[in-house]
Amino acid sequence: MGIVVREYECGCRITSDKNYPSIKYCPKHKSAPDLCEALEGLLDWYDDLTLNNPDLESPIFWNPAIKALRKAGRKPKSHLM
Repeated sequence: MGIVVREYECGCRITSDKNYPSIKYCPKHKSAPDLCEALEGLLDWYDDLTLNNPDLESPIFWNPAIKALRKAGRKPKSHLM
């Protein structure tokens, strides 16, 4: 497995095995790309729904979801922004 070079509070670890560093992600960080993709899918679905139903308002999760995706380096697209 190698020598643990650094371990973070979250559980992520950087190890080194014969001068080859590697990262072992904690469950939260390992699942982050999948969570971003799922959130983008939900926002796209809601965006499409509001195109056909203009009376629907943005739900309270909209702005925090957009902010989270931007923080993750994603560029959400929406007609509601």
